[in-house]
Amino acid sequence: MPVQDIKPEPAASLVARTPDEYDPRPPMAPRPAEPAPPILRNVLVPISLVTTFALVYWVRIPLALAVLAVSPLIALFVLAPSWAAASMRAFDRDALRLRAAGRPSELRARFDRAIGMRLFGAPSSTAERLGDVLRELGDAAGARRAYQRAIETVGATPTLPMLLGLAHAAYGAREDAEAIGAYRRVLAIDATLPRVRARLAHSLLRRGAPADAADAHELLEAARPTSDAERTELALLRAYVEARKGKTSAARTALREIEGGDASLRDEIESALSGSPTKTEKKKRR
Repeated sequence: MPVQDIKPEPAASLVARTPDEYDPRPPMAPRPAEPAPPILRNVLVPISLVTTFALVYWVRIPLALAVLAVSPLIALFVLAPSWAAASMRAFDRDALRLRAAGRPSELRARFDRAIGMRLFGAPSSTAERLGDVLRELGDAAGARRAYQRAIETVGATPTLPMLLGLAHAAYGAREDAEAIGAYRRVLAIDATLPRVRARLAHSLLRRGAPADAADAHELLEAARPTSDAERTELALLRAYVEARKGKTSAARTALREIEGGDASLRDEIESALSGSPTKTEKKKRR
C-alpha cells in the first residue's frame, strides 16, 4: 500500500489496512506541500537538448531531423503525468479487487506491472503503495523501508496514512523506538483511531524502559475496545504492564484468567516474568 492535503485515503492505501486500523477522519491535519515530482521525467528535457545538440553539431544532420529523432522523448515528457495518473488509478482498482477476491499474493506482481506509476508517479505515492503491498504480504521490514522512503520524498509533513503505515510496519518489524515515535505522531493528528493505543502500549512494553510501563498503563486505560479480540489483547497487555512493574503474582494470575489471545504476546509476558528472552528475541539476536 504506499501519509498532498489529508483526505480520505486513495484506494491503494487501503490495500493493507482494515477498517479497525484506519478511520479516514483526521480532524486537525497539517497541510503538506505537494510531493516531489519524479526525477525521471525531469531528466527527459536535458537528455532531449543534449541529444539534439549532438545530432546537429557532431553528426551534422538537419535540425528538423534532429528534433524528429528526439520527438519520442518530448512526447514522453508531455504525456508522462497522464500515463502515471492512469497507471496509478488502474493499480488502485486492481489492488482492491485482488484483496476483495482473497488473492493478496498477486499484489506485488501487479505493482511491478504498473510501469507508468513506478516511472513517472510521485515517488512518495509510489513508495506508499509499495509499503501497503509489502505489509499486506507480511514483509514488515520491506514495508517499513518503503514507508520511510515515502515520508522522505513527500516534500513536507507526511500524511496520516503514511505515518500510520510506517507505525504498523515498524511495529511488525519489532523496531519499537520507530514505532513509538510514529504512533505518537498519529495520535497527535487523530486520537480516535482504534488499536493505535494498544500497539503503542505494546511497543513501549517491549522496549522496557523504566517509564514505559506507566505510559503503557495510561494508554490502555484510554483505549476503547470494540471486539472480543481487542478486549483480550488489552487484558493481556495489562498483564504485561504488571509484569514490567514487577508485580509478578498479579501478572501470573491475570494471565491464567485470560482465555486465548495472541501466543507470541503470551510468550513475551512469560519472558518478562522469568527475565529470559522470547523466542522472537532469540531469533533476532542470531
